[in-house]
Amino acid sequence: GDTFPAMDLWSSDSATFVFDEDDFAHTIPTGFLPLKSLNLTAPTHFGCDFFQATAYTGNGTAIGSGGLTVNNSAFSPALVWIKNRDATDDHAWYDTQRGVTKQIESNTQTVESTESEGLTAFTSTGFTVGNLDQVNTNTEDFIAWQWKAGTAFSGNGSGGAQGTVASSGVVAAPGHFSIFKFVANSGSAYTAKHGMSSAPEFFVVKHSGTGGSAWVAYTKPTASDAETDYMLLDTNGALQDDASVWNDTAPNEHVISIGTNSTINNGTNTMIGYAWRSVAGVCAVGSYTGNGNNDGPYVSVGFLPKYVLVKSTTTNRNWNALDTTRNPTNIASPSVLLPNDTLVDTAGQIGAFDILSDGFK
Repeated sequence: GDTFPAMDLWSSDSATFVFDEDDFAHTIPTGFLPLKSLNLTAPTHFGCDFFQATAYTGNGTAIGSGGLTVNNSAFSPALVWIKNRDATDDHAWYDTQRGVTKQIESNTQTVESTESEGLTAFTSTGFTVGNLDQVNTNTEDFIAWQWKAGTAFSGNGSGGAQGTVASSGVVAAPGHFSIFKFVANSGSAYTAKHGMSSAPEFFVVKHSGTGGSAWVAYTKPTASDAETDYMLLDTNGALQDDASVWNDTAPNEHVISIGTNSTINNGTNTMIGYAWRSVAGVCAVGSYTGNGNNDGPYVSVGFLPKYVLVKSTTTNRNWNALDTTRNPTNIASPSVLLPNDTLVDTAGQIGAFDILSDGFK
């Protein structure tokens, strides 16, 4: 790793550090460079090119009158997750694989609904919504979390990459995020292709077709849990242990495994999955242990995070979603939304929380 100089001064000694190469008294030795951003190796991908958190104010305009077009000026999103910050409306999820107007809600287990006044278009710089209260109530404030994914895939794969059932979906260029859709295998254990080139570390799967169902979440095991564990995005429940959910099998670089548990496998319904994995400079999935103090743990992710999703695995506590759009500066009680609950944008849900240049504390 890189090594930087340090100095231990004694008594009344003083030292001067010079960070401007124009002020150097001597020529920089061969093989050394000034410490500045232009001399750092640029990452292959930048997270801001694949995720945007956009705040907007609704105007209540129906689609027939033009609706409301929300621009993020960066990309055409593949997944848009919207929450009304001022009202206890359900969370609204839309993605390109299920199609426009097709809404599911992370705080409920209800079936996918068709909302003609919901999200009706994915544009090159955002999306368009009608006057559905969940996405466009006049004068109320909203947040839209958006992920980009554009490389399409389909089929079962081949050889070791083959899934029991066929999948179709899209994956982001850095390989950190994918959306995949498939049909459940009627109560039998099976595998489904997720589209990424490495194993996902966090994913959530839900029946989007007939019948309501839970949002079943997988998270990369830590020393205290195993491949038999799962959580539900739509509840505040802690990590649960059941080998029949993921068939006691870790996801690999090709497929995820789904067992016979009826929570996740209750027929031949259409399933939708969203998966993430760690990619330097773009996405980080991991865990940390709390200490219960105001001087809490420091968690490094290697870049400035624009969005953080936090959930206790050991206690029944809400999922918490933070972003730097709603909280551009660090404050003692950040503005927090709860993916499993309809509460309005509320300060103090998780106490103090600092977003740092390379992680959070």
